[in-house]
Amino acid sequence: MEEKAKSYLSVKDIARIKSRHEETIRRWINTNKIEVPKFNSKKEGYSIPIESLIQSGILTKEEVDRYLHPNASDPRTSGKEPDSSSDWRSLIKEKESAQGEDLLLLITELNRIAAEYSRKKKQAEEQILQLKNQIVELEFQASSLESENRQIQDHITFLRGRL
Repeated sequence: MEEKAKSYLSVKDIARIKSRHEETIRRWINTNKIEVPKFNSKKEGYSIPIESLIQSGILTKEEVDRYLHPNASDPRTSGKEPDSSSDWRSLIKEKESAQGEDLLLLITELNRIAAEYSRKKKQAEEQILQLKNQIVELEFQASSLESENRQIQDHITFLRGRL
């Protein structure tokens, strides 16, 4: 059983890794975007080999490793270079007494972090705008449907009156 847990993932696992709804993953299975071994049954739930998910490009090895070993240290952050998600305050505290070239490196790194933050903020604002536009469109469609529903009910009432 331990071996199965290490070499297979469930729909729920894949949904968590990809930050998607489980139904989306099931649709991927139904449209053969994800291949599932024939011995799997829907009733028992799918057990999808990790290797096939990696080979098909659905998941990366890094995503699987982070999911299976969440407390393991990330090799990308073990070096001296902080990544874009580093807390800039801790970076400054660490380099408080920096001078000369170290100070220039600190400024460069802070500029990189600020640029990454700005990029992510802009992306988030664009996504929010898209979602707001979708809400407006859906509200319009809902009001149209309500209007059509009222017209149908009025017509039914009229026809009943004629009977």
